[in-house]
Amino acid sequence: MMAPEEFPDEILDSFDIIGFDPRGIGRSHPIQCDDTLMTKNFTPPATQTAWNELVAHNRRLGECCRQVAADPTGYHAWTAQTFHPFFDAQVAADRASEQRLAHGSPPTDVRAAAQAACAFGDPVVMRARARVRHLLSTADDAYGSDEAHERVTAWMAARPDFTPQPDGPTRDQWDALIPS
Repeated sequence: MMAPEEFPDEILDSFDIIGFDPRGIGRSHPIQCDDTLMTKNFTPPATQTAWNELVAHNRRLGECCRQVAADPTGYHAWTAQTFHPFFDAQVAADRASEQRLAHGSPPTDVRAAAQAACAFGDPVVMRARARVRHLLSTADDAYGSDEAHERVTAWMAARPDFTPQPDGPTRDQWDALIPS
């Protein structure tokens, strides 16, 4: 955390508390701090020693994140390299959705359509879908787990006549609903 003397008066006049959020908000981006520090779990401290350990950990984490934020060029290079495949997959999925919306055509990939349909009733498949939508995994990795794969396969086997349908109204149908 920064000491109050590090902030300009304009900020101090407007805000009582200013904190660091490594997730990123608004138009900012998350900062990838040290994974070991970020993933360490603590139970609520019950002793002074446990409290001191938590405070020391949070100070180390804050300093690590502050160093990354002070010179973010390495972090941004890592982000571009690491997330590029996820963004490419998301762009492809969004373009397919846009095309379906514009033309009203159902998806042509039966298994992909089944994954989407199955996700609404199966929490394992929904978590896989969420991991893809939130760019945490590629579709191949998320749906490729044994459990997700088995559940989608079972869902398809239980619905042998499943055929992909448009997943919403066409652009013309939407436009007809909205007054000019």
